[in-house]
Amino acid sequence: LWAWWACVGGATPLPDEAFVGMVQRFTGLLPVIFVLGVVAAALSSADGTLTALTTVTLRNLLPPRYETVRTKNLVLVAWGALFALLVWAYTALPREEAILGTFLRFSGYTYGPLLGLFIFSRLRRVQAPQGTFWVLLAALGVGIALERLLALSLGYASIVWIAGWSVGFLWLFSRAFRA
Repeated sequence: LWAWWACVGGATPLPDEAFVGMVQRFTGLLPVIFVLGVVAAALSSADGTLTALTTVTLRNLLPPRYETVRTKNLVLVAWGALFALLVWAYTALPREEAILGTFLRFSGYTYGPLLGLFIFSRLRRVQAPQGTFWVLLAALGVGIALERLLALSLGYASIVWIAGWSVGFLWLFSRAFRA
């Protein structure tokens, strides 16, 4: 994409505006085909994501007695509504950086506890104690709160920060309950 912008000349747009600017320069049927391809790829990804989230919710979070067609539809609608809310919030709230940077920062907050759980499982060969989800959620909250209170700008290193808090909280929790 950046090579294309270098070839056509002119000012290089912001990362979030590069595709839009490119499509606006096309003529004829090419912009329609391009936009249809992007929409098809996005909808395919959204469909797979919603299916995976619905399955995980029904199989891992809810008891088996709730696995009915009505519950499946309710969970699917709930996840879809959450996605719609996130998209609305992202477009409505002002931002100062590119979408990819925001996504990578958010990924640090979501994958940090998972990385911490993995590291903890490699360090201690014990089964994860009951309540691990809540321990990881508390570690995530403390990590984010301290990052804000201390005015740290960790950027993409937030995954390491959150993972460290997760390992520490899991170690304390497992020692407290002798897991």
